[in-house]
Amino acid sequence: MDNSNEKKNISKKDTDKTKTIIVSVIALFIIFVCFFYDSIPTSFKHFGSKKSSVYYSSYSKAVKDFENSLNKPDADLLCKVVLPYEQYQELDKKRIDSINDDLSNTLNFMKAFDKNYKYKFKIKGKTKLDDDSLDELYSYYSYYFKGNCPKIEEGYQLKIEFSALNGKDTIYFDVIFFSNNGWRVSEKAMNSSFSIPSSIAGSGGGGFDY
Repeated sequence: MDNSNEKKNISKKDTDKTKTIIVSVIALFIIFVCFFYDSIPTSFKHFGSKKSSVYYSSYSKAVKDFENSLNKPDADLLCKVVLPYEQYQELDKKRIDSINDDLSNTLNFMKAFDKNYKYKFKIKGKTKLDDDSLDELYSYYSYYFKGNCPKIEEGYQLKIEFSALNGKDTIYFDVIFFSNNGWRVSEKAMNSSFSIPSSIAGSGGGGFDY
């Protein structure tokens, strides 16, 4: 009887000791993350908490979400629409919030002239991009964005009827198909279509402004 009670006490002490060790390890890990988060590589920050992405089976769906992202505005959706998943993963919340501020300021500027203003894109035609154009876009993505850029398999320059403040206008931007990612609107669309600096790639060249 005494031996049994003694074994139970020893077992309870071992269990309590194990719990204490586990709690201590968790506490140390939390402290480590809090103090050293900014020095941890982006890829490790995303480990175990991968952000969701999208696969556009047609470029028309990508263009529609491009339009939606500008009208909400929704910087996270915009980044999904213009970046392949591997590079979208490299964006942190601070950068996306900054992009969202840029989108909001641009939309508010348009609404100052027309309170009911909305971006509207209607595809009126397309021209297939040649290999040189695809290579140029691949180089652009590889240079300006962190993360691996998948192969760009094909693309088109779209002729778009655009709802401008003074009525209808015609603009052009590219749509491209990334391997294993589906269609995307070219990230250069903001600049080539609206003559404003890209809010995603930043300005001055050479990648994000971190």
